[in-house]
Amino acid sequence: MLEAKERLRKVVNLLLENFHHLGEWWPYEESKEEIIITAILTQNTTWDKAEKGFSELKKYFGTVKVEAVASWDLSEFENIIKTLGFYKSKAKTIKDVCQLIVNKCGGFNKCLNLNLGEFREKLLSIKGIGEETADSILLYAFDMPSFVVDNYTVRILNRFLPYDFDKNRDYNKVKSLIEEFVFDVREMKILHGAFVEIGKRFCKKNHQICNNCPLHKECNHYTTFFDFIDNFLIP
Repeated sequence: MLEAKERLRKVVNLLLENFHHLGEWWPYEESKEEIIITAILTQNTTWDKAEKGFSELKKYFGTVKVEAVASWDLSEFENIIKTLGFYKSKAKTIKDVCQLIVNKCGGFNKCLNLNLGEFREKLLSIKGIGEETADSILLYAFDMPSFVVDNYTVRILNRFLPYDFDKNRDYNKVKSLIEEFVFDVREMKILHGAFVEIGKRFCKKNHQICNNCPLHKECNHYTTFFDFIDNFLIP
């Protein structure tokens, strides 16, 4: 376990060094309140489709402040995002989250002073909000130190550490491991973005581009593959 944690520390440090330029990372230039909506719209769809749906919402309703969203007509809301998968449930979930923030928490700004654990539980109590979405809202919209674990994170860690993590089963285990090394909100955002960038560009699900990856010297997949070449393919 100690060796695995030391490897994880190296991975975290390498990612922060190589991707410090990512900053806030969240793919779209939005206000903090708008991030709440896009974090839910992106569930089970592409960023591009979610961005298109979000743009249509903004165009139709004019404002996406949580107070306004909480009072949107649900049928109108559904109609605008019907090209997205699960559009009915997404519309209701977004309204429910905004109503929670406005009616039970006193508005967006007051949420900034809430206890992280209690606020997270409130979000998770809403149908349609899972741990990844809750942590995305907490980290990016409210600047709270709650690391986001996604499929990229789990895939990459499984190639670096002697574990076989499953995102659904081990979400909080992975989250806790990473939060042992990263406490700062900005660094959490950079690290999450770095896992996404590595996963998209190098450490793909069925194809790896190891030589160009800044982490390859620490990667079990890379070293195992090249040990095989050295031992069996090179005379």
